[in-house]
Amino acid sequence: MEKKTIGSFIAALRRASGMTQKELAEKLYVSDKTVSRWECDESAPELSLIPVIADIFGVTSDELLRGERRIAAIGDTLSEAYTPERRDKSEKSFKTLLSKRLTSFKNLSWISVGVAFLGLFIALICNFGFLRAIIGFCIGAFFILASVICQICFINMKYFKNEDEIFCDAVNGFNFSVYSLSRKVFLLDIALFCLILPFLIDYTYAGLASDAWLLMGICFALPITLFAIVFSETFVFKKLAKSGMIAPSTEETAICERKIHFLKKGSPVYIIIAAVLCVLIGFTSNLPHFITEPLIFNTYENFKDYMETPANYYEIDGDAVIQISPTYGFSFEVLPPEKNYDSDDYEYIDEIEIKDHDGNVLCSFKHKNRNVARYTISDTPDRLPIKVYTYEAWNNAQETGAIISAVLATGIAADAVAFFAAYFFKAKKTAF
Repeated sequence: MEKKTIGSFIAALRRASGMTQKELAEKLYVSDKTVSRWECDESAPELSLIPVIADIFGVTSDELLRGERRIAAIGDTLSEAYTPERRDKSEKSFKTLLSKRLTSFKNLSWISVGVAFLGLFIALICNFGFLRAIIGFCIGAFFILASVICQICFINMKYFKNEDEIFCDAVNGFNFSVYSLSRKVFLLDIALFCLILPFLIDYTYAGLASDAWLLMGICFALPITLFAIVFSETFVFKKLAKSGMIAPSTEETAICERKIHFLKKGSPVYIIIAAVLCVLIGFTSNLPHFITEPLIFNTYENFKDYMETPANYYEIDGDAVIQISPTYGFSFEVLPPEKNYDSDDYEYIDEIEIKDHDGNVLCSFKHKNRNVARYTISDTPDRLPIKVYTYEAWNNAQETGAIISAVLATGIAADAVAFFAAYFFKAKKTAF
C-alpha cells in the first residue's frame, strides 16, 4: 500500500491543477527547489504555509496534513473549490506569514545597526585611546560597509517578487515596509560614516581632540545626511516605484512629486548657504595664521635678547606644568614646577643660525624662550624684520577661531532646520 504523505499529496494536487513546480513556488513566494524537496519528502512546508497551500488547491488543512482527500464530491474541481471565502481565508493566512517575515527582517536589521555602531565605537577608541585617528577611520569604515552589505543581503532574503495577483496588496505592503526600514538603516550608516570622516583631516596622526571631532563631525553629518534623506525620499523613491520594486499609494506618489518640485525650485538657496558656511569653517581652521599679532624685531640684538631670555608659557595642573601647543592642538607635560626657569642650566635646543642668501651668518642664538611658538624672517637681503609669534598670542587667536567656528556651525544647523521645515511642510502645499 502506497504511503500517503504531504509531499506526494502536494505533487498530485499540483499535477491535477496543471501547475509546474515553478508556478506553485511563485504563488507561495518560495523557490522551486523548495517545492521539489517537499514533493520528494525531503522536507515539509512551514506550518504557516499549510493553510495557504490548502486554499490554493481547494482542500482543507486537515486533508493536506493527512495526505489525502476525505471527501471528493462529484464534479468538484479545484477551481470551483477555490471560492471567495477560501480566498479570504488564504489571504489572512498569508498576511500572518508576511507579518512573521517582517518581524524577522526587523530583527536582522538590528544586526546591521549594531555592526555600524560597533565601527563608530572602535574608531573613537582608536582616536581618543590610542591617538591613531586614521587607523580608527579605516576600521570604522570597514564595519559600516559591512553593515550596508548585511542589510542588502537581508533585503534579498526577504524581498518578494510580486508576479501573482492573488496576494498583490499584501505583498506590496510588505515590500514597502522592507524598503522603509532599510532606508532608515542606510541613512544611519551614512550619518555614522560622516562622524568618522574628521579622522582623515587635520593632525590626525596624533589623534583628534574631542571638541574638534564633534564640531567637524556635525558639520559633515548634518548636510550629507540631509542630502541623503532628501535624495532617498524623492529620486530613489520615484525610481523604485517606476521599476515596480515598491508599490506606493497614489497619495505617497503625489507627495514625492511635490517634494521633487520643491527641490528644483527652492532648495538651491539653502544649499548655497550651507556650502558657504562650510567653506568659512574650513577657513577658520587656518585663522590663527592670519590674525595672530606678532612681535616685530628690526635689529638682531633685540631679537637675540628676546629669544635667549628664559621664559615659558604654561599652565599649572596639580603637580605638573602643562604647555599648550597651538601647532598640534594638544597638551603635554614639559617641566616639573620646581624647575628654576631663570638658571643657566635651563633646557634649550642647540644654537640656531640665521643666514643671508649667500650663506653668511647674520645672527646666532640659543632658543631659551619657550613662549615662542614660531618666528618668520623676511626675504630681504638682511632678513629683517623678524616676526615672532608667542604661544599666548597664538592661543588667543585659536580661541577666537573656535568661537567663530561655533557660530558658523550654528548657522549650518539653523539652515538645515529651515530646509527641513520647508521640505516637510511647505513642499506638501506646493502647487504645480
